[in-house]
Amino acid sequence: MKLNALGIEAWLSASHFPEPFPCSRPVTWFDEKTTTTHIRTSVILPSQGLNGSDYMVHWRISDSILKSLWCLVISTKPVSLEAKVEARLYMSHLIPSTQERSTIDLHGNPLKLLQPYVVPESSSMGSIRLLLFRLTNVNITRLPHGPEVASDIRVYVEDEHYPWIVFEFNFERRIESE
Repeated sequence: MKLNALGIEAWLSASHFPEPFPCSRPVTWFDEKTTTTHIRTSVILPSQGLNGSDYMVHWRISDSILKSLWCLVISTKPVSLEAKVEARLYMSHLIPSTQERSTIDLHGNPLKLLQPYVVPESSSMGSIRLLLFRLTNVNITRLPHGPEVASDIRVYVEDEHYPWIVFEFNFERRIESE
């Protein structure tokens, strides 16, 4: 299932199956204090997980207005409150090819993201969050290896303290009765 908010579409897929992963009905809310739009969904997995599958996060501009965004992909495990930054990417309105992004683009082989982690007697298996921050005054001064790799990017982060949008995918295992 693809999640949508403010002209952005985001979805999760398993590395061995590129179609959007089935998710529960998303919950969306706007935090007036932080001016952040949150979209949260659950991914229900079999009780044994998915045998070590890796998960990819994909996102793109779903409306016709090009945007410049700073993008962070963060994972958490259920046994730790510590969040791990898995990826940092940008989207530039100056470079149309950056208007669709995926963590699979970061390496020749798929980036290993969260592998859901089974905790006895708990349904939580961790989460993946995509945080998007709006950028203004984007100035990309040198692109030595093509549009995907920039050595000098100067930007002003419009959303300085809080993200503009947060997409959150929570992994939960189906607890089967014994």
